[in-house]
Amino acid sequence: MVTPTYATFQLRNLRTGETYNIDAYIADVDNQAVRFDGSGAGAGTGSQAYYKIPADSVLEDISVVTGPTVITKLALQADQQFIPGKLCRLSIHLTTLPQRPKLSVGYKAGTLLGAVEKT
Repeated sequence: MVTPTYATFQLRNLRTGETYNIDAYIADVDNQAVRFDGSGAGAGTGSQAYYKIPADSVLEDISVVTGPTVITKLALQADQQFIPGKLCRLSIHLTTLPQRPKLSVGYKAGTLLGAVEKT
């Protein structure tokens, strides 16, 4: 049974230290693109498949609301290309875990951050 859920991708601006919390929608379907909020209204099925990075930043955290039953991982992308070795297992990135592993994935300003759901 498919169980859609939501997540937050947290990026830190490398110059100013400002944090960006990006709302994301996970459909819980293999090979489906994660959808990112681009309007401030929250992510959903009709949201864009990429988030344009506003400044040189590093992705430090992904927190997923417990729920997906089909997928188990997210494959990170930059400009629609998979980033080698950047496959995030959902079981260690749940919102219910107080100490998730800190990520360190760099993105240059203007890059399109994406993620694809994987079983």
